[in-house]
Amino acid sequence: MLHRTFIFAVLLACIAQVQAQKLYFSNIPRLNNKAVYNRVIGENAGGIYVLRFRDADLRGGFYVERYSHSLDFIESEDFELSKNEKLIRIYTTDSGLHYVVMRKNKEYTAIDLLHTSFKPGQLLGGTEIYRTSKLAAVDKPVMVAFSVNRKSTAIWVAEKDEKNDAAYTCITVNDRAEVKYLHRCITPFESKYTEPSGAAVLNSGQSALIFEFSHEGKRSSDPAQKQHLIITADSAFGTRFVGLGDHKYFLSDFEIVPDEFQKQFVIAGFYDYKKSTAAHGMVTLRCSATDTLLHTNFAAFDRKFVSNLIGAKQEEDGQDPENFFIRRMTPKSDGGYLIIAEYFEITQQMETFYLNGVPQTSSKSVYNYNDIILVSVDSAGAVQWRHVINKRQSSFASQAHLHSLGIYICEKSVHLVYNDNSGQNNRVMHVSVEDNGVLEQKIILNPENEYMAIIPLEGKQTGYNRFVTPLLQDRQTVLLQIITQAP
Repeated sequence: MLHRTFIFAVLLACIAQVQAQKLYFSNIPRLNNKAVYNRVIGENAGGIYVLRFRDADLRGGFYVERYSHSLDFIESEDFELSKNEKLIRIYTTDSGLHYVVMRKNKEYTAIDLLHTSFKPGQLLGGTEIYRTSKLAAVDKPVMVAFSVNRKSTAIWVAEKDEKNDAAYTCITVNDRAEVKYLHRCITPFESKYTEPSGAAVLNSGQSALIFEFSHEGKRSSDPAQKQHLIITADSAFGTRFVGLGDHKYFLSDFEIVPDEFQKQFVIAGFYDYKKSTAAHGMVTLRCSATDTLLHTNFAAFDRKFVSNLIGAKQEEDGQDPENFFIRRMTPKSDGGYLIIAEYFEITQQMETFYLNGVPQTSSKSVYNYNDIILVSVDSAGAVQWRHVINKRQSSFASQAHLHSLGIYICEKSVHLVYNDNSGQNNRVMHVSVEDNGVLEQKIILNPENEYMAIIPLEGKQTGYNRFVTPLLQDRQTVLLQIITQAP
């Protein structure tokens, strides 16, 4: 009780600082010591669900915790998987929870879809929604995408045909775990040189997949060494695919999302003509599922923005920003979109130690999550406004889960939450950006006598105005819910 009292004392102090956000804390989970990883699944009428597991690749057992909408712990349910099974994805719909499981044996690989009601333990049924012809058929990641209204889910399975060419099968299911349609697309590219890299699905059930094709005979310094293609799937028109036309430039990072305002798929990311990791500007591509016509726009970053981001000397030398990765892209009602990206790089640090008086050297990986950039693009592909949020987070692997940022989107604003720079991990920052680019930055957690840090990459937006994330508090893991209220 004293522990909860202190939490609410911190809560009151936080609300006094940030009147637009309300914070709620869960009680201490009773089964906390069974899990290493925590991941917020989502929310529906049954409550808020959290996945807890010990194996990073989601093999083996796991369990699901259910909380009330005010974060009171309700129950927990264990799930066991055999050594030949792997959990691909678990997600919420209005009717309950769905589990996508890959199951292998000597003859085939199957994709199963399990459906539960609001309570984790009430299993309503399991369905084998797809079965491949060979054990070796599924050798790539299974891509799962959800529509905005959570009524349609697209599951893309990468395979290979008898000629070892890449084949992609799209299984679209509704929120009651019923298969609506299944289409297969065979490409002319050898399977071992392709890799799926993103998927999206519209509320209508139309879906799209991006995959990469690497040319074996071309050098990595040649933009044509890696090309990206999009496959679209529609219940009436089947599948079709077309290249993004990026053989003349590097597509360093990108995202594909459904744009319900335009009823299209929008692909946006960073392009560069010199380096595969650099960003000379933004490229936008749009298409529908019923045609193969791509509408492309390029928008170079102005050099003043580049100078602020990487330094005046580097900008004068003609350098571009590097190592920025898109964390979120969201379409806007005016036909444009907003990109949120973060600097990420793994560097090596050498260490010297002595063993029986003899000096030894070793290296450790240092994870660097630094500056955040926000770029608003209009319907014509031009940059409307952009911001740089300075952030420095560096650590070894054991602390890297405390880095990066959580993102949630409201009707007229976007919100970022992250732990302050490495030396100030006890402070949790909140950044709000309005549609017109007005930015506000505040501290929402800053306790003096207790350690606190969120785990942003394990958090999730559970509603249009709220974000739930695991929170480390004196070696215990609780949940923190941030709700933004309209002014």
